[in-house]
Parts: sequence; structure tokens; C-alpha cells
Amino acid sequence: MNTNTELERVSSTRRVLLALTMLVAPLALVIGHLITVSASEDSDALIRDIIAAGPRYVPSTILIAFGVLLLPVAFVGLMRFAPGRGGILVTIGAALSTIAALGAGAGNAMFGMVLGSLLPGHPQLARQVIEVAGNSSAATWEWQVFYLFPIGLVLMAIGLILARRLPVWMPIILGVGSILLLISGAGGLYTFVMLLPLAVGLAAPGVTLLTRSPAGRRRAAEAAAQVQHVDSE
Repeated sequence: MNTNTELERVSSTRRVLLALTMLVAPLALVIGHLITVSASEDSDALIRDIIAAGPRYVPSTILIAFGVLLLPVAFVGLMRFAPGRGGILVTIGAALSTIAALGAGAGNAMFGMVLGSLLPGHPQLARQVIEVAGNSSAATWEWQVFYLFPIGLVLMAIGLILARRLPVWMPIILGVGSILLLISGAGGLYTFVMLLPLAVGLAAPGVTLLTRSPAGRRRAAEAAAQVQHVDSE
């Protein structure tokens, strides 16, 4: 096997893995939020909901964390659609959103597993954990950088529009999903509905990346180069 063939094979494998991540991450995110309880309620209501949820609570928080922690890889997939024009915006946006995603993913997993291990046997201790988490800046640092997430997504959406490598509706719906993220709540059916545009905005480019052949990618690159040449004249 010659070097070029080997490189093409590695590139194809990497493309498929990135595309699958762009599908799996938003799917885990929306399903996890659909089956979990809302964490935006007061401590007593949250404890009752967690007890009522029973064995599905901890898996739901882990599923959410899994989806969030996969998002940085999905952002790398989005960067493949902006190799030139718009690429700087996509890269900066990916960096900002990655900072927020890593913090939120780790925090959500830790909080969910701690509460899941305390309930239903130790409701008083669980209430203390919730109060400490709500009042301590050190315990809520991941939410202090939360706004980097939608800001980064908006930058990525703008960069992808400028790149012209995807149907324009894909980055537009990604931008809409970024805004809806600010009012998406913290779990349940409402959050699931609010997160759907963001999920589609991430998954649709993943499908495009998964189904695009090497020849198709070359033609797209040539078309993008022609567009940039025309714009520069």
C-alpha cells in the first residue's frame, strides 16, 4: 500500500469518527435532558423529583455529561467545513464553547452522581450538598463560564455561513439553537424541545460529513476556491 493510499484511508477513518461524534453528542444531550429532572427548582422539589425518578436519574446525568464532553470533538468536525474563509471565527468559537462544555460536562456528572448516591437514603445531606453547590462560587465555576458556550456557537455559525461549504440553513439553525440555549431550562420536555434546533444544527453537518465522498470533497474545495477567487477580484 503506497503512502497516499494510507493517508487517504486514515483521513477517511478520521472523517467517519468525527461525523459519528457530531451525531452521537447532540443525541445524547437531548435524550439525557428529556429523561432527567429539572435542576432549576428549589432543593426540596429537586430532592423529591430525584427520588421519584429513581434509577433513571444517575444514567440521565451521565448521558448528558457524555454528550457535552463529546461536543469539543464535534466542533472539530465543524471546523472541517471552514478551511479558509470563516475558519478563524469557527476556530475561536470552538475554543470558547469547548471551555464551557468541559466545565459543564464534568460538573453535571459529578453533581448527578453525588446526589444519586445520597438519595433516597440521605435527603438531609443531599439538601446540604445542593445548598453548598448553589452558594459556593468554587462549586459553580462551570456555570460561571456557561455564556462562553452560546457565544462560541454563534461565532461558529457565522463562520460557517461565510465559509459557504454547507447549506445555509444548517449554520442558521445552529445559531438559532445557540440563542434558545439561553432559555432552555435544566431538564425535562421543555428543555428537550429547546435543544432540538441545536441538536439539528450539529447533527446535520455530521450527516453531510459522513456521506461526503473524497471526490465530492475535492469538488467542494474547488468550488470554494473559485468563490474566494471571485470575491477577491
